[in-house]
Amino acid sequence: MTKEHYRNIAGEQGTVKIAETVIVSIAKQAAAEVQGVSGVAEGLTQNLQALWKQCAAAQGFKVRFYGNRVSVDLSILVEYGYIVPEVAKKVQEAVQTAIQSMAGLQVESVGISVQGIVFPQQLAWEDAGQEPI
Repeated sequence: MTKEHYRNIAGEQGTVKIAETVIVSIAKQAAAEVQGVSGVAEGLTQNLQALWKQCAAAQGFKVRFYGNRVSVDLSILVEYGYIVPEVAKKVQEAVQTAIQSMAGLQVESVGISVQGIVFPQQLAWEDAGQEPI
């Protein structure tokens, strides 16, 4: 069992604890909504999970708190045909905006690791519920 990390935010009416997993959930959802992102760490379907496992450097998510600031690192898969640096920049912006608005924390950095490209035939196999050949 891993130890849960929290960020305590003192307010006029008491302390609010925000779990690291909350930051991860916000970041995952924000990244998944960016056009061109095919997968975000754990949010992948079965066949794409197999592709994901092939990415040796895939680390998923890392969250670090610094007072009322946070840094997030996440890994994504990008759909073929999209410009990888542009997708990564849009993910950075989406994650930063979501964390700041939902958790009230300043985002120091959002690191993106692009772990692979997903080709149209892989997505078609997923839609048909088939395994790649």
